[in-house]
Amino acid sequence: MADINWQFLKHEGPTDVITFQHGEIVVCPQVARDLARELRIPPAEELLRYCVHGWLHLAGYDDKKPAHRATMHRMQESLLAVLLSR
Repeated sequence: MADINWQFLKHEGPTDVITFQHGEIVVCPQVARDLARELRIPPAEELLRYCVHGWLHLAGYDDKKPAHRATMHRMQESLLAVLLSR
């Protein structure tokens, strides 16, 4: 993930999720596992969160500005709750 992050975004180190506008979403299981351990939640839940985040980007949501990030976060957590309740 660190290589992809550098190659496409010029950011150093791994990240949780990268969304490409042509439809690809790349998630990092290691980052999800580590954060899930910290939060004491299942790693699969954190991975699903990254997928939802990527889907929202593909749907046109942006998280660069604080207000947009807050909106996107609310939508992400709402959708995640629905998916986890099934």
